[in-house]
Amino acid sequence: MTLGNSVRRFWLRCQRFVGHGPTYALTYARWRSRRLAERIWQRFSPPAWPLPPALPIPGLESLPSPVEMGPLLAAYLTQRERPRFHFSPSEAAAIAHKVLPDQQRRTVEAAQALLHGEHTYRSITVVFQDLPDWRHTPQGSADWRWDLNRHFWLLTLARARHYTGDEAFARHAALLLQHWMEHNPPDVRNPAWRPFEVGVRLGVWTWAAFLLAQAPPFVQEGLGCLWQGLRAQARYLRRHLERHVVNNHLLLEAKSLAMVGLLFPELPEAAIWLEEGLETLWAQVRRQFHPDGVHAEQATQYHALCTGDLWEMIRLLEYNGVSVPADVRSRWEAAVHFQAAIVRPDGSIPLFGDSARHDPHRRFDARWALPETRPTGEPDEETRWLLGVNLLPKERGIAPESETFPEGGYVVMQDPNHHLVLDCGPFGDPVVPSHAHADALSFELWACGQTLLTDSGGYTYHAPPEWRAYFRGTRAHNTVVVDGEDQSVLLGRREVARPAQAWLKRWSSTPYADWAVAEHDGYTRLPDPVLHQRQILFLGKGEDPDEAYWLLVDTFKGASAHRLNWHFHLPPGARWSWGPERRSLWTRAEGAGLAILPGDLADLQAQVVEGQLSPPLGWVSLESGQKDPAPTLVLIYEGDLPVHLPVLLMPYRSDALERLVWQTQVLGGKELVVNLTTPRFYDRLVLTLEGEIALLRLPPLTARARGVWMRNSPGRPPRALVWEPRAIYSGDQLVWVGEAPWILLLRRGGRWEVDGVEAGELSSEEVTQEEAICMSSI
Repeated sequence: MTLGNSVRRFWLRCQRFVGHGPTYALTYARWRSRRLAERIWQRFSPPAWPLPPALPIPGLESLPSPVEMGPLLAAYLTQRERPRFHFSPSEAAAIAHKVLPDQQRRTVEAAQALLHGEHTYRSITVVFQDLPDWRHTPQGSADWRWDLNRHFWLLTLARARHYTGDEAFARHAALLLQHWMEHNPPDVRNPAWRPFEVGVRLGVWTWAAFLLAQAPPFVQEGLGCLWQGLRAQARYLRRHLERHVVNNHLLLEAKSLAMVGLLFPELPEAAIWLEEGLETLWAQVRRQFHPDGVHAEQATQYHALCTGDLWEMIRLLEYNGVSVPADVRSRWEAAVHFQAAIVRPDGSIPLFGDSARHDPHRRFDARWALPETRPTGEPDEETRWLLGVNLLPKERGIAPESETFPEGGYVVMQDPNHHLVLDCGPFGDPVVPSHAHADALSFELWACGQTLLTDSGGYTYHAPPEWRAYFRGTRAHNTVVVDGEDQSVLLGRREVARPAQAWLKRWSSTPYADWAVAEHDGYTRLPDPVLHQRQILFLGKGEDPDEAYWLLVDTFKGASAHRLNWHFHLPPGARWSWGPERRSLWTRAEGAGLAILPGDLADLQAQVVEGQLSPPLGWVSLESGQKDPAPTLVLIYEGDLPVHLPVLLMPYRSDALERLVWQTQVLGGKELVVNLTTPRFYDRLVLTLEGEIALLRLPPLTARARGVWMRNSPGRPPRALVWEPRAIYSGDQLVWVGEAPWILLLRRGGRWEVDGVEAGELSSEEVTQEEAICMSSI
């Protein structure tokens, strides 16, 4: 990077900081000054664990040592009735028995590896010959070191002990806990004592206290230390809450503080922790979740994390008679609903923003929280422990529906066999955009049991600058790069200077098809401003899996020549082959295929890039810390704007579908006409590109509408779907006059008849003679 660019980026960062306002600046200054004061103090006063607290428990009023505390605490915790945890000691064995055998096996295998010093995080395995080096940073991965110090291994060992009855797991948990405390006293200079790490660890230690309260080796050697550490870390967290980091950090830190205060009221400061923790938590729920339930960071992983942790907190409060504000519950339930909508039938999530398929932080699947969102089958292991001994069935008769989330900016198009999510909302949290990407109008496509087009994921926050820039940048997403620029001006690893804003212009959902129109302004900053509009139609929805597909229509408005690069990211290992004209691509991954066929556009070129290093392109990170080469189709156009490009996205399961014939035509820059023939059906489509209602001809129909889609297939009557009709003619026959969002027509006995209408009856509105003559003349 040149000196000029470095200075410019520094100046942009300063502008962003000042733009947050004086309240943010004061909050940040207070947080920094408090940490600086502790750093200075600890230079002269070596950090140490404070003494165990005196407790209003028989035998614990005189501050015994942690080892002496263990048995007394265990007896107290297992006998008290309040506060209530997610399960009682007697219920733990019943829950363990309900966990699926495969889930138990994986946990026991992971626990056995821990007994031999093997720790695996972020796709990196390290085997310690003795006890862990808690500052170890393999391959420079600070993420790995964070996970080691977040102590998820403690839960693995605790659950393995329940599944097997082997006390070696409890003994090793106590050994690791003591060793960690010996080498990591409270120290603001230690990375393990970042506030977020403390918040995560408090949640883990709270579960460990109840999971291991009846394990003799842990009771004797670890429970007193854990109790001592809970209080010290909660006190530390209260002093260092990241009130300026108003994203998942502050929300989850406040939740952990409140949870310790709720579940351990015997600790002297517990009431303060509960009050301040809940006050901060509710404020952050109101701030961070849009009314439609979408988390403001625009990263599906963090949405799932925050929604799941909120569910845990709400359950605990309800168990213990603490009310949850009505507006908070409403936001959380909306968040659960969004979570249920974006999860595909195979349980995976789209990887928008800094996301991965699996992450140890994402412990609880919030879809199980509500009867209407509960999936079929069995919950994952962590969720099973949260649910306890009772598991209510899913409400029957609830099918997946296409829907929009307007404030969060997502469109979900789905039926039982197909699932597409379009990102058309804000860049990310306006104050803390750490986990958002330059991915406006990108999408993920799942069909026939497989992810066929994927987002590239987040990789790692501490990747070299060129790799962090790639995974955050526009090229790593299923959208379009203009003139080689990212949609947003990205700064460093987490910041952004000029975030692109996207919005949904139009949405129509019917039982047979969906139609979304969205735009973004990321390239209006160019010397010749460019506006990108993307339309996606889901056609054949709800029918046989081989009879449904998506039509993508991109429009670019500008006044001069530009370079446009479309990117379509296939999953790692996908096989592909060119079509006869070497622009279309046929892909296959584990039995499911996708045909990607661009429409007619002069001078359009195509190439497939996989594993390119400089500059990075053709890489996907499905798991945190891991990147894999993956084929990426790049379509390239250089020329004058405006320009329109339709792209057919056809999932398939049989090679017979490769005999399809696909033709497109743009009429006057205002209408798109499509003809598609496959062995199973013949489709025709005409729609307006400018969005206005126009006179559209699709023989034998003529309609004043926004779009008309017609399908002919063997053994079924021809049918047509008309979007926002005002009048429909078949020859000189008036089929419809009036207004409706959509109408379905069927052809029976040589006549077109209305078969389905949304919102309304036939209108008495008359068609003018001139319009009738125009419409019937075809």
